[in-house]
Amino acid sequence: MMAEIPTYVYGVATAGAVRTPLRAQGMPDGQSPVTAIAVGGASAIVGRHAGPTMNGLPRPELLRRLAIHQRVIEDALERGDVLPAQFGTVLSSEDEVRMLLTGWGGLVRASLARFSGLVEVEVAATWDLQRVLGDVARDPEVMKAKSAAVQAPRQERLAQQVNVGKVVKEVLDRRRARCQQMLLEAAGPLAECVQPNALLSDELVFNVAFLLRRPVMAEFEAAIDRLDAELGGSCLLRVIGPLPPYTFGTVSITRFDAERLAAGRALLGLAGQISEQAVLSSYRQLARQFHPDSQPAGTDAAQRFAALNAARADLLAYARGRAWVDAADGPALMVTIGRSEQDGAVLDGRR
Repeated sequence: MMAEIPTYVYGVATAGAVRTPLRAQGMPDGQSPVTAIAVGGASAIVGRHAGPTMNGLPRPELLRRLAIHQRVIEDALERGDVLPAQFGTVLSSEDEVRMLLTGWGGLVRASLARFSGLVEVEVAATWDLQRVLGDVARDPEVMKAKSAAVQAPRQERLAQQVNVGKVVKEVLDRRRARCQQMLLEAAGPLAECVQPNALLSDELVFNVAFLLRRPVMAEFEAAIDRLDAELGGSCLLRVIGPLPPYTFGTVSITRFDAERLAAGRALLGLAGQISEQAVLSSYRQLARQFHPDSQPAGTDAAQRFAALNAARADLLAYARGRAWVDAADGPALMVTIGRSEQDGAVLDGRR
C-alpha cells in the first residue's frame, strides 16, 4: 500500500480550464509543482504538502505562503473560471481529493457555473491621518468639545478630555462613512455583489470588494476615476484586480469526526437522521433554558451556552452539507462555497 502524501488544495476549476500545464510555483518555496486532479468535469488545483501545519508558522512565513497561494490561483484565473480554496487547506492524499470531487462535484460545478465570468476587484482608500486630524480639529463639534474640556472644573476635566477623543472618532467615522457611500453610489450599481471589509488601520478610509462581470471592468474603472476626481486628492485610491472571488466564492472544506458529531447530537438531544429543522428547533428550546441571563450567578451557564452554540454550528453545517462520508464510519468532509465567514453566507452544500 502506498503511503498517503498530504496534498495542498489551492482551489477548484472546470476540468478544461487547467489542461495546459501549470507553472511550478507552489508551496513551500514558490517553485514546487502544481498539478490538477480532474473528476467528472471539475478539477482541484493541488500540490504536495510536506508540512509543517500553517498553525505552527510565524507570521512572516504565513504571509509568504499566502502570497504563493494567491499567485497560483491568479495564474489559474488567466486560463478560465476558478474558485479559491481557503488558505491552508490540506487533505490526506490525492485519493481523498478525488473522493471529494466525486462526492461534491455537483456543488463544485454549480458554483463554478454561478461565478463564471465574474471577478473580484478590491477598492481601498487611505488618507494622511495627521492632515485629516488637523482638519478635524477645526470641526465645530470638536472645537465645542475642546472648549468644554478647557473650561471644565478640575474634577471633571479628565472626563471632558476623554469626550474630546470620542467626538474626534465620531467625526472621523462619519467622514469615512461618507467616502464609502460615495464609492458605493459611484460603482455599486455595476457590481453583482458588494462586501465592505474591516478597516485594519486608522489610515484606511474604506476597503470594499466588488464582484463584477468582466465586460463592465472598463466602466467600473472609469467610475473609480470620476470618484477620485470628486474626492479631490483627499484620499489615495488603490484598485486591486481582477482577482478570483476570494471574498464571495471561497471553497471551505471542513473535517468532522464521529466523536464531535456524536457529542453535538447528545448535547442537543438528537437521534437518527440530522435535519436542519430538528437542529434549530432543539437549539432554540435549549438556548432559552440555558441562556446565561436566566441562570444563577456563579454557574457554568456561559460555558454550557458556548457548547450549545458550537454544537448548533457543527450540526447545521453537517445537515446542510450532507457530508459525503457517514459520520458513524469515521471522519467526514463537508464543503461550502460562498462568502467569507464574516457574514455567514454560503451556498447550501448538496451533492
